[in-house]
Amino acid sequence: MNTRTRIIFEELTQIQQNWDLSSAQMADLLHVSSDAYANWIVAGRSTGAAEHAFLDLDAAESVISIHRRLSQCLPKPQEQSRWLFMENKDFDGRRPIDIAMSSLDNLYWLNYYVGSSASAVSGASGGQGLTQSAIRTAPDERSIS
Repeated sequence: MNTRTRIIFEELTQIQQNWDLSSAQMADLLHVSSDAYANWIVAGRSTGAAEHAFLDLDAAESVISIHRRLSQCLPKPQEQSRWLFMENKDFDGRRPIDIAMSSLDNLYWLNYYVGSSASAVSGASGGQGLTQSAIRTAPDERSIS
């Protein structure tokens, strides 16, 4: 496994753990089949051959970028996860995780939103941006609809 793929593998397994996602949820987030994701994890842990089983590194890098950007605003993984799983006015009441899972374009868009929107960081848009108070007061909604 080359260095880039090893870093991506390690970060994705950490993100899955931090956000408390099942393998099926992680596969949906990365826009691969559950079997492809499971095979990639097994290959990465045992033989280091994960780079051959995982096809879309752009999606993986977008998920990693979202994680890094959320970590800057919300340092605790449970706060990041809560933001991902709560309904958000900025997304017409949809949850950010659902937006990211709906299509690759929407995953890339969410990455852009989290990274470049001042309203996402400050919550100034009237939505439920990445503010500590929005996270603390939101109900915990973990199931994917």
